[in-house]
Amino acid sequence: MLVFWLLVPIGVLVVMKSEAVQPEHLWIPVLLWMVVLLTPRVLGWWHLRRYQKLFRAAGGRLCVSCGQDLRGLGESGICPECGHAFDVQLDRRRWKAAGIDE
Repeated sequence: MLVFWLLVPIGVLVVMKSEAVQPEHLWIPVLLWMVVLLTPRVLGWWHLRRYQKLFRAAGGRLCVSCGQDLRGLGESGICPECGHAFDVQLDRRRWKAAGIDE
């Protein structure tokens, strides 16, 4: 993955130095590079917000493995969706470490 992040700017520089590319078309590789840089950030932000909403709606009782709402179950047990063992107090610490619990 690191190689990809290094090759994209190098590719932009090569295209910019190329005499075959007209100056008015230099925005294309720069735009593509910006899309490559911003897409993971936007998707990560969206995913974080989604889990924060789910966490609040479930009252802080989500399975850390699959995100299943664990309301109505005991303080510890097995998730009915994925079979992962859960402990509400431990899972809240895990969600807090992940930045989900505010």
